[in-house]
Formats: sequence, C-alpha cells, structure tokens
Amino acid sequence: MNCIICNNEVGDSVFRYDKPDKYEEWMGITDVLREWYKCDCCGFYQSWRDYPLADLQKIYTEGYRDPKFRGETIRETYEKIMNLPLENSENAERFKWFIHHITQKTGCNVLDIGSGLGVWPDVLDKAGYNVWCMETNKESINFIRHELKIKCIDELPTYAKFDIITCLHVLEHIEDPKSFFASIKVMMKNESELFIEVPDAVEFRYLEKDNNEFSSDHVWFFDLSTLNRLAESCGFEIIHAYRSYYKERQLSRVLTILKQKRR
Repeated sequence: MNCIICNNEVGDSVFRYDKPDKYEEWMGITDVLREWYKCDCCGFYQSWRDYPLADLQKIYTEGYRDPKFRGETIRETYEKIMNLPLENSENAERFKWFIHHITQKTGCNVLDIGSGLGVWPDVLDKAGYNVWCMETNKESINFIRHELKIKCIDELPTYAKFDIITCLHVLEHIEDPKSFFASIKVMMKNESELFIEVPDAVEFRYLEKDNNEFSSDHVWFFDLSTLNRLAESCGFEIIHAYRSYYKERQLSRVLTILKQKRR
C-alpha cells in the first residue's frame, strides 16, 4: 500500500483491530480487520480495511444521527455543545481564530460542507454571514432547515460560487481527498478562502488505540505538514494555520485557512 501524500510504500501497522467498533456494528459489519499505518517517509497516517469503505459510509445517510445510535436527539446534542463553558468549547476557540484570520468578516456567501448538527453554520449565521449548508444526513438536514432556519442542500452546489467554504472534520472521512479538493475549487472565486479543520495526527502519540478518534469512519489522519503537502498538490496554499489542544478531552486539532495558488 502506497502513501497518498508522497507515494512511497507505507511502513508497519500502528494499530490493528479485529473486532467491529460501534460504527461498523451499526452498519452490520461484523467480520472486521482494520489497521492504521504510518508512512516512514512523510509521517502520514492512513487506514486499511478488509471491506469496502462504501459499506460503512452508508451510515452518514442511514443512521449517523439516529437517537438509538447516539443515545440522544439532535436537539439534545446541539444544546449540550452550545452550552459548554467557553474554556471547554472547541466552537468558541475555533470562531475566535477564524474571525481573526479570515479576510471577509461578515456579509459574504459561505458554504459549510458536512454541517452535521449545524452548530458551526449557526455561529456563522449569527455573525452575519449568508450561510449555505451541505449535508447528506436526513435528520441533520431537517434540523438545520426547520430548527435553525438555515439553507441546507444534500449535494455539493458546483453551480454556485462562494466567498468562503468551510469544511470541519470532513476531510478525514473522504475516500478521495484530491477529488474533493477539485470539487471545492469549482465553487471558489479567485480570492475565495477555504477553512479546513481536521484532527491532528499527533494524537497517535498519546491516545489509546480504542479511542474514538481512531474509529472506523476515519480514513486518514493529517498533521500540518501532510495537510499542507496534500493541499499544495491540489493547487492550494495554506495562508494561516493553528494547532489547538483541548486539555479536558485530550483532543488535538489542526486549523487552516487556504487559498488557491496564483498561476
């Protein structure tokens, strides 16, 4: 297996799983062999599994937000996140960094890809941005449309152009990141900005193998260096970057703002 970043052969397995996690179980995938590998050349982490990834990724439309799976409703999860103390809120720190570094502070058109509960789009909407959400989960779409009153569509609007595109905790789930970047580029103007946040691969150094960060729905793990290499290979450049750590939950994040490379 070759690394998708540097194309060298990946090294030895870092973590190995022979029992299904909660995502695989929910989708009826019971016979499992799954591994995480680290590239010896560039340090990129990528997963391998002995079943088609598409079998698992049906969960995004068929149950990812189901209360029976989550143990709580979308509204309950949303309220819990929104009511976190500022010192424990990823969302609060994220927006503070975003609004400081993004060029257009308010009023412009924003597309949020993979909107989930709608927490981040709601923050942007309240800050005065004209927000579109893209989400495939039916429960999430209904919640965003009818409870949050924000526009939400179920496929990428490649017919439209946006001033800002945001993509939080999505890239690590995408089977073909390079094609994903190409789709994003179609929806950007020359001066548009792209905000990407991903889990930081530094977590492999201190989290146990059964931590939910390494769950079966994650395909890749980036650090700032490997995310930058992927972005550059797709015609983007990182103009701002930040690595955050949330002590309460022991989570590390990479936040970046990117633009298209000038020709």
